[in-house]
Amino acid sequence: MTRGSPTHVLLVDDDRDTREMYSEYLSYSGLRVTEASSGRRALESAARHRPDIVVTDIAMPDMDGLELSRRLRAGRATRNVPIITVSGQVTEPTHHAGVNAVLAKPCGPDRLLHAIEDVLRASEPVA
Repeated sequence: MTRGSPTHVLLVDDDRDTREMYSEYLSYSGLRVTEASSGRRALESAARHRPDIVVTDIAMPDMDGLELSRRLRAGRATRNVPIITVSGQVTEPTHHAGVNAVLAKPCGPDRLLHAIEDVLRASEPVA
């Protein structure tokens, strides 16, 4: 994250309405948002755009959010990017995927924004 530039969030969810709701709120709150509708598209976008944080749903058809998280952690350019999952149900431990925070649905966009701020603050290097 570069000082002075808006925080860049990669928002991943196969549900268009959910992506739009979060994207609008986060953008209105001053964050830069890139959307991806699948895990595969998110991997491509993360490699190309280098987000400051990734927010992903867990239950997606082509690649679930935990597999996406594992692959982001395995990538040289993305291994240190903080990850938040948002899901209606967590079926396997997220710590195995390197997830920084888990939010249960329903999750309002204000709660997501606070979680993003908390995770980014916790991942900042200490001066």
